Amino acid sequence: MKIKPITTRQIKILLNRGAEVRALSWREPYASMMLHGKIEIRTWNTDYRGLVLMCASQKEFRKLDVLRISGYNTAQKIYELIQDEKNGLAFAIGRLIDSRRMKPEDAERAHVIYRNGLWCHVYDSVHLIKPFTWLGTQGFKKLSSEEKLKINFN
Repeated sequence: MKIKPITTRQIKILLNRGAEVRALSWREPYASMMLHGKIEIRTWNTDYRGLVLMCASQKEFRKLDVLRISGYNTAQKIYELIQDEKNGLAFAIGRLIDSRRMKPEDAERAHVIYRNGLWCHVYDSVHLIKPFTWLGTQGFKKLSSEEKLKINFN
């Protein structure tokens, strides 16, 4: 079954109706890559499906770590795509639509070297928001009503 992408208008309606939103943090440069259709890779599975506030951790990966995680050619592509880093900011909202085991063919879209035992978190409808400061936590954090009010679109 194909899931139809949602618009910023539809996200606003969902937020106004009290939809659940969870926050998740990424280290740069992988946080910014979520704006380019990246499949997120995690060591854990999730049953959650829904809106996710995308945040960039204060701490980013060193370039040597990116080379180790992604390989030379992919790391080069990543740094060509990234315009500005978003460390310490909530910068986008997207919809998590699937969580499944990683397959070798996911490596290109995930921008990482394939490793057995990893999980693909698949997002659609990733939209930029007006960035705001965010202190990240490990794993998902459920947003309060007050925190959801900070989500505004450009």
